[in-house]
Amino acid sequence: MRPLQTFSLLAATALFANASCAAVVEDDLDTGVQADELKEAKNLGMTDVTVLYPLPYNSDYYDDLMSPSSEGDRGELFLPEVFDQLAAVKTPPTMAYDGQITDPKTTLFAPWADKFANLRIVGIRLDPCFGESSNLGASTCQNTIRLVAQFIDPNGPASSWGVDGRVGIHLFYKVTRAELTSVLKGMLALRTKAGLPLQKGFIEPKAPQASTVLSGFGVNPTLVSEGLRGPYATGLRDLILMYAGSDNLSQVAFCVQDRGPDRSNTYYGENNIMSTSNRWSFGRFDVKEGTIYSQNVATLNFAGVQTSDIIPNVTAARTPLVVNPAAQTSESYFPRFNPPTPTLDSAGWANVNKAAYNFVNPTKYTAKTADCVSCHLADQGIDGPRSTRTAYTNANAYKSNTYRLAHSPLGAGPFRMFGWAGTGSSFAGSVVSTRVVNETAMVLDYINKSILK
Repeated sequence: MRPLQTFSLLAATALFANASCAAVVEDDLDTGVQADELKEAKNLGMTDVTVLYPLPYNSDYYDDLMSPSSEGDRGELFLPEVFDQLAAVKTPPTMAYDGQITDPKTTLFAPWADKFANLRIVGIRLDPCFGESSNLGASTCQNTIRLVAQFIDPNGPASSWGVDGRVGIHLFYKVTRAELTSVLKGMLALRTKAGLPLQKGFIEPKAPQASTVLSGFGVNPTLVSEGLRGPYATGLRDLILMYAGSDNLSQVAFCVQDRGPDRSNTYYGENNIMSTSNRWSFGRFDVKEGTIYSQNVATLNFAGVQTSDIIPNVTAARTPLVVNPAAQTSESYFPRFNPPTPTLDSAGWANVNKAAYNFVNPTKYTAKTADCVSCHLADQGIDGPRSTRTAYTNANAYKSNTYRLAHSPLGAGPFRMFGWAGTGSSFAGSVVSTRVVNETAMVLDYINKSILK
């Protein structure tokens, strides 16, 4: 193994406890619809517009991942003074099992306030029209480069790879359509130079590479084969830093687990999502001239932090799942967690399941038409084995004519859509959720037909 190799790979282990292993996904699975032809030399694939980095093999390569201070033509990626404002966001009031409201009197990022230097970029997403599913060529489209950051401690225990799965920070960089086109063409040039075939789906590594506890579903294959100091990785870094920096950072969003069975634990990770107390908080902020401004949560007319609060075995004073502010969409899968009385009939439960599929379908709901919790919890709301990677075969699922839609297990990284779940439960490993896979396929259809035509 070359010294710059990032890690050995294994079939994903990010499953609920008691679900020991997911079936291996074959590379030639399709959606049952005849695929459109793609051309290697002119089209992009799934891992070109949604790039998941492998984790460093050990702390010696920790700085091979981009950090907040990584700097190109447009300044450092994430200035400490902007993070300081994010770190000052107050923790919302919480509801106890008896319905009593308590003010935690702390900040959401209190455990990480002094760990800014530990942030590393673990993922990249390219989007020609953020929050839209139609008319992706409109002049009003917000073309974005999105970088996904997580806290990774180089001195953390080897058993957890130092990654903290309780926090995800998304950094949005606004670019013009011409600039996005240059980035896309740059991604194409990097892939063709590396000799990697166009990827129609995110892949599951198989033996003999499957030899460690690190699962690598969806990780960019070239970054795995060449390592984080290879020509693809360095070319990718240069390309991103050419177009992303503090000068055009337009939004910051976060997902934080601010209460769990023990806040030092990464995920609750039991067989039933309702089995352990936990709370997750979501927020999104505009960034203008170095100052953050709270955005409305979509559909709620509420500028602030939305929470998903789960406590099992509650009294009549509250339901097991409390979403605050409550979702306002016309359909919901929340009855999966708060069973109604009297219980639903088979048709009613079918509608609940259909709602969960709709929330992971980018043509049904977008970041502008659904609140944070309804999108982030949707994989958990789908009825079926937690270990399944084939939710796309359901009649209600999003379909693609061209791309394979295999995804992380439905039980993987609750509330995390894209990135790495830390250890501490059977969720450990990479996460590329159903919705991220579907959004990637939808975006690629437009990019290949309308931008790289």
